[in-house]
Amino acid sequence: MDPCLCLPQRLLELINHLYEASDISDMACALFDGLRPVVHFHNAMLLSVDGSTFELQPVYGYNCAVEDISLYLERYMHLDPFVTALPLPQRFNRAIRLSDLTSKANLAQTGFSDFQCRLPFQYALSVVAAWNHQPMAALKLYRSSQGGDFKAEELDLLSRLAPHIAHAFFLQKLLIDEDTHLNTGILVLAADRRIIFKSEAARYIPAEVRNELLPLLEQDGSQCLNKDSKFYRARVVPWRPPSLLTCFAEPAGPTPKRQSTGGALLSDGRGNDVANYVNGNFTIISIEPFRRRVAIANRLQWAGMSHREIEVALRVMSGCSNADIARVLFIDEKTVKDHLGRIYQKTKVHSRTQLISQILGLNFIWRSTAESCGSCEETQIQDRL
Repeated sequence: MDPCLCLPQRLLELINHLYEASDISDMACALFDGLRPVVHFHNAMLLSVDGSTFELQPVYGYNCAVEDISLYLERYMHLDPFVTALPLPQRFNRAIRLSDLTSKANLAQTGFSDFQCRLPFQYALSVVAAWNHQPMAALKLYRSSQGGDFKAEELDLLSRLAPHIAHAFFLQKLLIDEDTHLNTGILVLAADRRIIFKSEAARYIPAEVRNELLPLLEQDGSQCLNKDSKFYRARVVPWRPPSLLTCFAEPAGPTPKRQSTGGALLSDGRGNDVANYVNGNFTIISIEPFRRRVAIANRLQWAGMSHREIEVALRVMSGCSNADIARVLFIDEKTVKDHLGRIYQKTKVHSRTQLISQILGLNFIWRSTAESCGSCEETQIQDRL
């Protein structure tokens, strides 16, 4: 970055580099290279957010060893005041200093102080970069005692930069996989089953869908629902230390003294054992509408189908008869039947109904269809093949 440029020009150049990056690793390098001339820091982490679980995943570290990032995610993140102090939406695109969340004395009483000594750092800044109200990445900057704490103008700069980091992340993820989980809704339920957090995507899932799915999930950790010709998949997401949703946990009770496991202290500084967070006090639910045509095609490809077999299967999913498929693909009906035979072998099914259920992961459709229509109907379906 040109040292002669003023701050707004430097920021604009940095944003351009983020969007021009060839991949996420290149983007991370561009981010840290562009930040260093304008924000002083000694160590840094860039972490990606899994949209289906809201868990952080390692991407790149500046002066941070891989093992330090892994240790942070697995042992220390659930003790990090950035994660525990503020509800998730309040952290979106807002750079926050560690000193604004806790005092040095309080930090010294928590296991997170061990990570502070390990890196080491005196001051820290964190921002969760979100695009379209969906968290995409987390940026964490660390500074030693030299230079003092992060200044207000540095917080403002990173808060302005965060939406661009998130958008660049989104575009990079889109290049790798179209399934970026932007439509996946995340719910957090309290012990009394109240919804205490609802992601932006979850707001677009009909309330009746949520109301029908949640009781079913109590019986089984994974469920599917067909509502108004739309399919939804829901599952209970196990809480793990790298989760951004830890802030919604309600500690089960006080712990008499600090404990340690493998060097990571389990006290959260409020006299609570962090292990109690996973003791049934809250439940994370992921609900997603069934993915579009390209997701089905990807699933069929994973099943080992050829391009032509995928075309036939997709048209079966659309309700086309053998004659319809033959006409659209310019092949005869016998060829269609041959393709279907191979498709059935690869998916281990025996009929169109079973094929659709298998592809969608909705085996209950097959069971309910068999119960309501009887074996005679199934015979008729097979006869059409």
